[in-house]
Amino acid sequence: MASLKYKTTVNPFHLTHASETSPIIDANQHIVSTSPRFTPDIPDKGKGSARNFSWNFFRRKSAQAIETRGAHIERETTGRFTVIATCSLTIVQDFVVPPGGLGNTFQCILRNKAFKKEKVAVKSIKVRDDDEGSIKEAQKIILATVQGWMSLHHENLLPFYGTTTGFGSSLPCLVSPWMENGSLTSYLRVMNQTLSSAAKFLLLSHVAAGLHFLHSNAIIHGNLSSNNVLIDDRHTVRLADYGLSSVVSTCGELFQSYHCGALRWTAPELISDEDQELDNVSSCYSDIYSFGCIMLHVLSGKLPYWWLDDVLRVLSARHNGVNPVRCGTEMHEGYVRFVQHCLSVSPTDRPTMDEIDSFIAKSTQSIVK
Repeated sequence: MASLKYKTTVNPFHLTHASETSPIIDANQHIVSTSPRFTPDIPDKGKGSARNFSWNFFRRKSAQAIETRGAHIERETTGRFTVIATCSLTIVQDFVVPPGGLGNTFQCILRNKAFKKEKVAVKSIKVRDDDEGSIKEAQKIILATVQGWMSLHHENLLPFYGTTTGFGSSLPCLVSPWMENGSLTSYLRVMNQTLSSAAKFLLLSHVAAGLHFLHSNAIIHGNLSSNNVLIDDRHTVRLADYGLSSVVSTCGELFQSYHCGALRWTAPELISDEDQELDNVSSCYSDIYSFGCIMLHVLSGKLPYWWLDDVLRVLSARHNGVNPVRCGTEMHEGYVRFVQHCLSVSPTDRPTMDEIDSFIAKSTQSIVK
């Protein structure tokens, strides 16, 4: 089989964040996923119980106001971003990224000056090269990225508190609130059988809203998958990791060996034979392909290429143009058609974000009537 590689883009917004509980390697994902001890915040009894987890309950929980967090943290403001004092952070658990990842995620307790505590995630980016010049260049890129992210505010984007130092890295570490309900992958693993169709479309509307906001600000996510779509304690979707691929493309020699964990969600134009010229970059079109894969996952409960449990077989399928949707998928025929529209081989044949928003709205209306 020909060797394959990913095409990436240089985009000024390239942060990464992963919020998970105990990490295990899942043969169907080839990434870090959560352990079975993950438990969503669902009432045991009443209309909002897991047995009756309905549209109204999901909408009510996700629509609650989001409190302002991280106030009065012991920190220093540098330019447009915040540097959080290391002494304000206490490590609770370290979640090691498997080979090919960019670093570790630490669950920490952040203490502010009022002695209040909050769970946060600290992303530590490890390097394999101690060259001082390379380190300084990477620091500039990450801090420029941080400044860009600080200006972004949307309820479906992962909030960002600032940077800190240490945690085994020569580079700035990224601090964000801890997402109690983990990733969409782990969430669906537990909740797929109890989520109503309307609740699933609400999840998709959150993902689409966050992605639409990024695109409206000329920002490409570049690495969208169910693994960096996070769920907070109010069941609101938060997109993370937008622009992660550009970190690798810009400073690839500095980091430890890395492979894209989103292979199943990656648009075909971003994967090529080794001897082909890498002239394509991540775009709105490639993000929409990835969104189509997320739609498949949410509506059917199945990952793209779910029948392939080995990463080499997935690579081979991608190389041979195998469709990530197989016959017999348990979805409404109209949903399958729209997912396939998103997964069009030609990027310009894929729907726009406006068309995606319209499809989600019409589908939701037909369900709740």
